[in-house]
Amino acid sequence: MKKWMILILTAILLIVGICIYFNFKERKIAVFAYHKIVPQEIKNEYYKDNKWVDTVERFEEQMKYLYENNYKTISMSEFENWRNTDKRYPIKTVMITIDDGDLGIYYEILPILKKYNFKATMFIIGNKINDVSEEYNPAKQQFIGRDLLESIKKEYPNLEIQSHSFNLHNLNAKDLSLEEVKNDFIKMQKFETNIFCYPYGASSKKIKQGLEENNYKMAFTLDKSNLSSKKDDKYEISRIGINYETPFSNFKKWLIKQFIM
Repeated sequence: MKKWMILILTAILLIVGICIYFNFKERKIAVFAYHKIVPQEIKNEYYKDNKWVDTVERFEEQMKYLYENNYKTISMSEFENWRNTDKRYPIKTVMITIDDGDLGIYYEILPILKKYNFKATMFIIGNKINDVSEEYNPAKQQFIGRDLLESIKKEYPNLEIQSHSFNLHNLNAKDLSLEEVKNDFIKMQKFETNIFCYPYGASSKKIKQGLEENNYKMAFTLDKSNLSSKKDDKYEISRIGINYETPFSNFKKWLIKQFIM
């Protein structure tokens, strides 16, 4: 056999091998967790020392990168389907989540999601939700109101609403009784949520029991670098926390991990 034929055959076998590998390897998905997003000048003046307040400019840069590099964003229901069935998504698939229900979600984040036609999920804190939203001021801590939640459902259903608890966010859940945890879930029922995000990413046996008894389908933690796997416990699903101290190089690194892990 001629040398050039051997090289071609070797290349074909290599390509077939790579295709087989990626078809049968365990897929993982980068689930990104964001919090409050403000313009850079507001960050510099009011939130300089708060790493969990990121900037519109950095968020836009990350979303633009996903868009220009052909990444697919999936909804929470699509993510659940991926976990519980044989459904397969392209390797370039991510999920975007936003914690707390800050009012800036509507004014800063939503326009960017619309621009790139991206799907995302926001986790709201029930007792922070008033009937009517305040006039937006990015320099203040404000939470989205029911009026804008209803507007989002109509304007952009690609932004889903789920639970960050009713009033566990500023409490130490480990110090609460099981009855108190269950009561929190009862109060959250009016928002008709069935996916949970642990306050500060901290899970506990009591909260897990409350999730089980209230028929919650999944719950998300918060960590530094773990991709989400189908092997994750349904109440311990990994997310990657993105904050102001996260280099753009790390953001890209987590995406690359999906190809090699």
